[in-house]
Amino acid sequence: MRFIHAGDFHLDSAFGAISPEKAVERRQEGRDLVSALADYVNENAVDLVLLSGDLLDSEELFSQTGKAVAAALGRMKAQVVVAPVTMIFVAQTAFIGRWRGVITSMYSKPAPWKP
Repeated sequence: MRFIHAGDFHLDSAFGAISPEKAVERRQEGRDLVSALADYVNENAVDLVLLSGDLLDSEELFSQTGKAVAAALGRMKAQVVVAPVTMIFVAQTAFIGRWRGVITSMYSKPAPWKP
């Protein structure tokens, strides 16, 4: 079995420390990365893709990102499992839910924080 693990894409980050023009470029590079991952998966007969961590950077999602991720996930010939965690669990759950049947998601409630 061939598998790939990738995580913490943080798509649609605000990139507040760089110019708005560069931020647009960085966000597009993130979308392109997911597409390149799909190409790699298909070209190398990968059986399973595990995407863990924060796929998104916030609850705000650009429509271009949603479309790009949906297209990339839809092209992958491998089984895709998404394991969202931490910072925006609820937003990622809703985002992932749009593509039921394309991907499998692993949902778990975050452990309660104890000081």
